[in-house]
Amino acid sequence: MTDPGNNYSSCPPCTITNTSGSENTEQPSTSTCGNQIVQIVPTTVHSNCTAEIFVESLKSEKNENDTLEVSEDPAQWRINDKTRNWIAMNGVQQNMDVDFSQSQRIYEDHTRYLSKSLFERQLLDGEKAHRSWLIYSQSTGRVYCGPCLAFGGGTQFGSTGYNDWKNATSRVAQHENSASHKLCILNMKQRGNVLGRIDQRLTAHLNDEIT
Repeated sequence: MTDPGNNYSSCPPCTITNTSGSENTEQPSTSTCGNQIVQIVPTTVHSNCTAEIFVESLKSEKNENDTLEVSEDPAQWRINDKTRNWIAMNGVQQNMDVDFSQSQRIYEDHTRYLSKSLFERQLLDGEKAHRSWLIYSQSTGRVYCGPCLAFGGGTQFGSTGYNDWKNATSRVAQHENSASHKLCILNMKQRGNVLGRIDQRLTAHLNDEIT
């Protein structure tokens, strides 16, 4: 039965003739459909077309990186090069002034919470310096090292987070004096240099440690 809505119902089956005489050629073939001869052009992707697609991809990636916003909660970070670039350019949000109730940890003697004093360290001359690398996560109630988390420090501060408040003072000091921590800060500083930005606070911290 002929479909009245089909304009090609009366057209006999098409026959395709390869005009080049070779099956593997990229030359056009011809198709005979009734009294019409249609040229069939092979779908070859040319190098200039591929280059245009590649350039558009780069532009899209750049735009995404320009509009990227990293969560203030370090536990929500998606660690990749875009996140590292963003942190190197914008620094980290430490969340020092939020509610620390989620940091509750119950010990045998009593319950402890994160203390704001942990964000400061005492120098050899008795002065206090700010720990600009330390970040608090409200979702986990733990603290993280921003540079180590972003650049693969491999410790608790750079992975699952830390919340043993009973031993926090010594453990935080131990972490910031470790070679892996300083290497992550150095990597962050170098990436910031490449991107045209240096985190002055972390750089000053690193210079103090070197001194």
